[in-house]
Amino acid sequence: MDQFMEFLEAICGHFLPNPKNVLMLLKLADYFQVTALKSRCETHLINCVEIPLIDRFLLIERFGLDNFKYYFLDFDVNKLRAFFNANHEQFLPVISKEFLYALSVRGMAGL
Repeated sequence: MDQFMEFLEAICGHFLPNPKNVLMLLKLADYFQVTALKSRCETHLINCVEIPLIDRFLLIERFGLDNFKYYFLDFDVNKLRAFFNANHEQFLPVISKEFLYALSVRGMAGL
């Protein structure tokens, strides 16, 4: 019940996503199709250093976070390559072929 109250407060703009509640708010915003809150959660995730980048990356396609996807596609090629070399075992089973292709066009042909 507390989580749902937090969700309602976030919808009204009285409560912003933070590292402790952003995943719960994102799940509820996606489920109830609250686009404005989902967008605020996405913005928070893009800038949230408290949650590991790979964990945030794995949310992109699950929740349709297009702005976050473009954030990754705009990464410096060397940083992008290093990220994927370190994490490819975690993301390859869940990433779509389209997203993988878009990343490979950015210089990730070695995946």
